[in-house]
Amino acid sequence: MVDVRKLAAVVATSVALVLVPSGAEADWSRPRQLESAEWNVSQVASAMARDGRMVVVWRAWPAEPDPDTYEPEVLHMRRVSRTGRLGPIRTLSTTESGDPTHISVAVDADGDALVTWQSPDIDNDVSSHVWARRVSWGGVRGPLVRVSPADEAGAFPVAALAPKGGGVVLYQRDHNETSWRMVRFTPGSRLGHAVQVGNPIPHGPRVSATPAGDFVTAATGADGVFRAYRLRRDDTVLRRKVQAGGVPTGLGTDRQGTAHLTYQDPAQTTGVESTVFVRRWFSDGRMSTARRISPRSHTVLLSGSDTGWRGDTFVTWSHKPDPDKGYVEGYGRMLRRDGSLGAVRRLGAMPPIPPQTLLYFYLKRPLAAVDDAGNGVVTWASQPDWDHDMAWARRVHQDGSVGPKVLVRDNAVPVGAEVTPAGRARVLPLGYARLWLRSGP
Repeated sequence: MVDVRKLAAVVATSVALVLVPSGAEADWSRPRQLESAEWNVSQVASAMARDGRMVVVWRAWPAEPDPDTYEPEVLHMRRVSRTGRLGPIRTLSTTESGDPTHISVAVDADGDALVTWQSPDIDNDVSSHVWARRVSWGGVRGPLVRVSPADEAGAFPVAALAPKGGGVVLYQRDHNETSWRMVRFTPGSRLGHAVQVGNPIPHGPRVSATPAGDFVTAATGADGVFRAYRLRRDDTVLRRKVQAGGVPTGLGTDRQGTAHLTYQDPAQTTGVESTVFVRRWFSDGRMSTARRISPRSHTVLLSGSDTGWRGDTFVTWSHKPDPDKGYVEGYGRMLRRDGSLGAVRRLGAMPPIPPQTLLYFYLKRPLAAVDDAGNGVVTWASQPDWDHDMAWARRVHQDGSVGPKVLVRDNAVPVGAEVTPAGRARVLPLGYARLWLRSGP
């Protein structure tokens, strides 16, 4: 995830507009604030169980800090029931594991969560450590576990949980050479088998769990080859070459254990024209042919995707129509479970951020979430003025159509999107250093 404290400060100086809700927006719930007024919010992560229970985690710091006392920023968590009821706010970090960044959360079939984050080393022996903690749906916090060794730096962690509770934490390690390590995290909060999976890319590889308990990730190695890795329940690792080049930008698994790999071709790293592809890696080891998702005419900056339980994948990307201008547009396209493609859909204008800028990474491509039926929600930010952001959303459908554009919140950006199995959308806009939750039909 990306630190948005600078963004929060900019948004806080904006003048809010008085907008009349459209008919589509009137169908959405009123915004509910997830954090108390005594705390500010920056980085946010969320995850949803298959029954609709949701967990939201964020970095928080006092709205009025004591200038004479240093206190590390903390990690807060809140649960949202399947009916939308909010649970209490809980603190997950300690003084040693404070100032959290690169937060990630995953949930299992029971709604229990595995949260991981990066924190600076208070003794300055190494640059940073990776921490993880389990939290039951009932709110019971498991022991705090340092995932990275004490004498080794760890960064950019990502969590995944299988339906029955087995988990992994994937993180970047730096011990003589930089590489990625995937470590098992047992239901009893013990560290298990570890696998090295390749060299780093910006913001790290993704990781996803299958219903059978396998864990799939993807990364580009030092040789420039894009590979996928499957850690099986017996700790064996299956490796497959996806493409001689390319950058993974999305990963999801369906009920059959098929991994849906979204990636961009090597041209993306040079800032010139790029193309988005999807390949399916089946549980028996077979790999489908690559499907081109974005039109040849598009100059793609960044892409992403989300895969539903039945295998429908909605792919999003940001497109720069004129390479000489800063104007950016968001697009999306549905790759259906039967392999057919929906129409390319323009979603709306996006902030004019150059491709080299890693700050506000999430602003550079729309976020999508897909439900069991292949329908879902997509959300993105627009920027009418340099100091004015607007969070938008549209419903997407399995047939490839999209619903009307809805203003989720003015003077805010979307930092998370989930959708329940029944199709109800939940979007997390962040603005004024405040985090909100809105639910839509």
